[in-house]
Amino acid sequence: MPPIGAPPPVNPASKVELRVSCTNLLDKDALSKSDPICRMKMFQGGHWYESGRTEHIMNTLNPTFARPFTVDYYFEEVQKLKFEVFDIDNATDTLDDDDFLGYMECTLGQCRDLLDDTATYHKLGKRDPTTRYKKELVSVLQDIEKEGGINYITYRRLYPTTETPPKFYGLPKIHKPDTPLRPIVSSIGSITYNSARFLADTLSPLVGKSEHHIVNSQQFAELIKHRRVEEDEELCSFDVVSLFTSVPVNKALDIILRRLQEDSTLPQRSTLSPTQIVNLLKVCLDCTYFLYDGNFYQQIHGAAMGSPVSPIVCNLYMEHLEQLAISTAPHPPLWWFRYVDDTHTKLKKAHAQEFIDHLNSLDPDIKFTSEKEQDRTLPFLDTLTTIQDDGSLRLSIYRKPTHTDQYLNFRSNHPLEHKLGVVKTLLHRADTIITDPHDRETEKQHIKQALKDCGYPKWAIDKATAPKPPQQNNRNPGTRERDKGRITLPYIKTVSEPLRRIFASHGISTSFKPTNTLRQLLVAPKDKTPREEKCGVVYHIPCQGTTRQGTCEEFYIGETERSLRTRFLEHKRPSSHSSEVSQHIHIESPGHTVSLDKIVSNKTYTQPLLLKEGKRAGKGSISVTAEELSGTSEHVHLTFFARKLDNKDFFSKSDPYLEIYRCDYASQQMVYRTEVVKNNLNPKWKPFKVNMQTLCDRDFDKKLLFKCYDWDSDGSHDFIGQFETTYRQMSQAVGSPMEFPCINPKKTKKKSYKNSGVITLQSLKVVKEYSFLDYVMSGCQINFTVGVDFTASNGDPRQTTSLHYINPYAPNEYMKALIAVGEVVQDYDSDKLFPALGFGARIPPNFQVSHEFPLNFNSQNPFCAGVQGIVEAYQNALRQVQLYGPTNIAPIIKHVARFAQAEQQKGGGAENYYVLLLLTDGVITDMAETREAIVRASHLPMSIIIVGVGDADFTDMEVLDGDDGLLKSPRGEPVKRDIVQFVPFRQFKSAPVGALSKHVLAEVPTQLTGYYSSMKIPPNPPKAAPFQVPGTSAPAALSRCVLAELPTQVSGYFNGLGMAPLPTQPPPAYPGPSQ
Repeated sequence: MPPIGAPPPVNPASKVELRVSCTNLLDKDALSKSDPICRMKMFQGGHWYESGRTEHIMNTLNPTFARPFTVDYYFEEVQKLKFEVFDIDNATDTLDDDDFLGYMECTLGQCRDLLDDTATYHKLGKRDPTTRYKKELVSVLQDIEKEGGINYITYRRLYPTTETPPKFYGLPKIHKPDTPLRPIVSSIGSITYNSARFLADTLSPLVGKSEHHIVNSQQFAELIKHRRVEEDEELCSFDVVSLFTSVPVNKALDIILRRLQEDSTLPQRSTLSPTQIVNLLKVCLDCTYFLYDGNFYQQIHGAAMGSPVSPIVCNLYMEHLEQLAISTAPHPPLWWFRYVDDTHTKLKKAHAQEFIDHLNSLDPDIKFTSEKEQDRTLPFLDTLTTIQDDGSLRLSIYRKPTHTDQYLNFRSNHPLEHKLGVVKTLLHRADTIITDPHDRETEKQHIKQALKDCGYPKWAIDKATAPKPPQQNNRNPGTRERDKGRITLPYIKTVSEPLRRIFASHGISTSFKPTNTLRQLLVAPKDKTPREEKCGVVYHIPCQGTTRQGTCEEFYIGETERSLRTRFLEHKRPSSHSSEVSQHIHIESPGHTVSLDKIVSNKTYTQPLLLKEGKRAGKGSISVTAEELSGTSEHVHLTFFARKLDNKDFFSKSDPYLEIYRCDYASQQMVYRTEVVKNNLNPKWKPFKVNMQTLCDRDFDKKLLFKCYDWDSDGSHDFIGQFETTYRQMSQAVGSPMEFPCINPKKTKKKSYKNSGVITLQSLKVVKEYSFLDYVMSGCQINFTVGVDFTASNGDPRQTTSLHYINPYAPNEYMKALIAVGEVVQDYDSDKLFPALGFGARIPPNFQVSHEFPLNFNSQNPFCAGVQGIVEAYQNALRQVQLYGPTNIAPIIKHVARFAQAEQQKGGGAENYYVLLLLTDGVITDMAETREAIVRASHLPMSIIIVGVGDADFTDMEVLDGDDGLLKSPRGEPVKRDIVQFVPFRQFKSAPVGALSKHVLAEVPTQLTGYYSSMKIPPNPPKAAPFQVPGTSAPAALSRCVLAELPTQVSGYFNGLGMAPLPTQPPPAYPGPSQ
C-alpha cells in the first residue's frame, strides 16, 4: 500500500486536454485593453493548488489561449477545477497583485448526467431519423399545396432544404442551488424550423384571449395594485414542473383544433384550414429528436423547448387547464393571473390546500408546485407583493438572491441605443411597478448607482431619461415613402454607422445586433453542425494534379443552397455522364485530381465568469474546450530508428530525440516526444504508442511533421532536421520499413547537401484499446453493494467506545468509510439503488446468526436509496440486531458473485459491473472460504474493496490484496486477475477528504477494463461525453479589419444595380425518398 498522499497506484482512466477561451472580459486598463492570462487550479486535500497557466496575451478582451492544460481523469475522485483570469500588470510570476478578471469552478463530469433521465429521453444511438421526419413533413406540405392551403411560394419557403438535426444544450439556472441545467432542444436550421415559425405566426393571435392571461409584470402590477387581501385570505403562486416536457401533445392538438374552428379571424390571416394547420403542427411537435455528442436522442413526452411554436402550444394548453381548474373547483380562487406557467392567486385560507389538491388532480401529466406568502410577502416574476396592515398591497421590485446588478457594460461593443435602452427599461419598470413614492425614488437611486458601476456616464443616464420633444412631420402622408424593407446586421463599431446611412438612403431600415452575446456563448454546448451538412456554403476546391507544365494552379469556387455534402455528390455525378460544367471537364483532363478536406469539431463547456464575492464579472464568460486524449479506442504503435544523423557535438556524438507535430490549420500541435538516445548517430528509439485522435484527428491525410533534435543539458537543443508525411503514407509501412530523408531547410541551398541522415519507420500497427471512460460513458453501470460487520468484537453500540456507537454530532468509522466510497461510486449507477447487507449478527425475529442479511430486513428488496439510504438502514439495523460472530465474509462475496455470474452468462455486452465494499473490524475467520470465493469471483465482472475499521492487526488481511504476491485458493488455483483492494481505515483518519476513496477505488478502472478486455467485450455505442461543443468567435478587431470596406461595397452595389434582387432557383417540388 503506498503511503498517504502518494500518487495513485495506477494510471488515470484517461487524459483530458483542456483549452480555454474567454469573451467580454472586464477592461482593467485605462489606455488599452486588458492583458489576460488564465490560471487553472485543482482541489486536493481541502485546498486549491495551481496546476498550470496559459500564455499571456496582450491587449484583448476576447482571448483564445493556445497553451492547453492536461488533466488526468480518475474514476475514484470528484475532480474540482477552478479557472482564474487575471489582467497582467507587471513582470512578476505572482498573480496576486494583478487585476482579477473573474473565475469559474466546475468538475470534469459537470454535464455527464443530463441525458441519463430515461423517463424523458430515449437514446437512438447513431441512427439518424432526419430523413424519415423530412419525408413526413414534405408529404404534409405537398398535400396542403394540392388542397390549395398554400401557394407555391409558401411551399418553397417551408420546404426543408437541409437535413441538419436539432441540437441539445443546457442553459444554467444560476438562481437555483447547484446551478442545474435547463434542457433546450434547439430546432434552428433543422427541417421543421421554417414550418414552426410559420405556425407560430398563425397561432399567436389565439394566445391571450383569457382574462387571466398577463403579458408582463407591468400589466400584473396594474391589475392588482388597488386590490386588498383580508385576514381570512392569503396569496399563493403556482408553477408547473417541466411544462414543455410534460404538456400532453395530443390533448393540446385537440384544443388548438377547436380554438381554430371557433376563430372567425383565421381566414383573414391564413389560407390554411384548421385541419391543415393541425396536421402540419403535429409533424413539428412530433419532431423532438436531437443530436448530442454524436448520438441521437428522442424526447419522449411534451414539446421541444427551443422550437418557435412550442411556447404557443404550451400557452394554449395552460389557458384550457386554468379554465378547467377555475370552473370545476369547489371553492375557486378569488383571483388568478398567469404568465405562461407561473400563476399568482388569492385564496381563502380555509380552502387553499383543497384547491392545490384539486389543481394537481386535473391532468396526470401536469404537476404544480405552490409557494404561499411568507411574512406577508410573495414574489412573482420580478415583483414583490407585500400585504400591509390595512389589507392593501404594496408592490416593489423583486431581485433573486443571485442578482448581481451587472447590466450591459457601457464600454462593451454594442450599439448606443442598446445601452440607452437598458437605462430606459430599468427606470420605466420602477415607474410602472412600484406603488410607494419613497420606494420608487429609492429604487431609481439604486439603479443609477448600479449603472454607474457598469460604466454608464451621467450624460447617458440623463439622455435616456430626458423627455423627448414632439417630432414635427412635415411630409405629406399621401406622398410618404414607405420603407422598402428591414435588415438586421452584426454591429461592428465604425462600420455599422456609415452602413446604416447608406441603407437609409435606399429606403431600407437597419437594426444591429452584437457580434457576441452572452446567450450565444451559453448555447455553445450544442453539437457543431459539420460543414458538409450546412447550406449557403462558399467552397473552394483546388486541383491537386500535375501536368506536363508542372503543378496545376486552377481551382473551382461555388456556393450552394443545399447541404454541402449533397452539392459535392452533384459535382461527382456528372463526371460519369456528359457534362458541360467546367469543373468536370477540368477533372476529366489528364493529370488533374480534386480532394475534399474533413472537418472535426471539439467539445466545450461555457460558463460566466464570477468575481471573488460571487457576483458576475460583467458580461465575461469562459469556455473550456476538452479533447479526451486516451479515451478513444485506437492507438498507433510506432517504432523508429535513424542512421547517419549529423553530429552536433564537439567532444562526443549527438544525443538525438524526435518530436512529432500535427499540422492543423495555421498551427502545429506537438503530439509526442521520444526519449533521448545518448551519444549515438544511429539511434533506435523505444517503440511507443499515440492515440489516433491525438496523432491526426482521425484525418489520415493530415500533414505530420517530424523534427529531430540533438539534446543539450543547458536546454539549447540543436536542430538536426525534419521530414513531413501523413498517417496514410506511414500506414504503408505495415509490411516493410519506410525511409524518410531528414532535411535541414537551412542547408538545402548547398549544392553538396543531400540530407542530415535518414529516419526509418520500422513498424506501424493500430491496436484497439478501450478505456474506462469508453465503458462507463457507453452505459456500463457500476453496481455498488455494501457488507457491514456486526460481530460482537465491535463493542456494545450503546457505549462510546464501540466502533458502532452513533454519535449525533459526528459519523463513526463505518459511516465515514461508507460515505467516502459510496459518494464516488453512486454517480456511475443510474438508479442509485444499492443492496446493503450485514454479517455476524443475530437477527430478528428468531435471532439466528446470519452472514448475509439485508440491512432493511427485506430479503425481496434489499435496496437502499442512495448512500444516505444505506446509512439510515445501517443505523436502524443496529437498534434491532444482536452483535455476535464469527467474522465470515465469504457468504457476502458469493452473494454478489451470483449476480455477476448471471450477468456474465446473460451476455449482451458491457452493461453491469459489480463493486463490493466490505467493512470489518478484524481479521476474518473464514480465510480459506474467502480465498476460494475471491478466486472464483476473479473470473466475473466484479471488484472487492475491504476496509479494516478500528485498531486491530490486519497483517493477515493484506494477503487478500495480492499486491505482495499472487493470491491462490486452498486448491492452489491462482486468481485470474487482481480484484481485491484492502486498506486499514486508521491510515486515513487524519488524511484529506477524499483520500480514502482515492486509494481504495484507484484500481477499479483497471480491473473493469481488464475484465472486459480479457473477455473481448467492447463498449456499447458511446453515451454523451462530459464536455460539449464550442462557440468560439473572432475578435472584434479582426471583424473591423475584414469588414472595413463593406460600406463602400454595399453603396457601390446599390448605385450600380439598384434594389432588384437577383433571381434564385427554387427547390424541387419533391425530392423523392432518399436512396
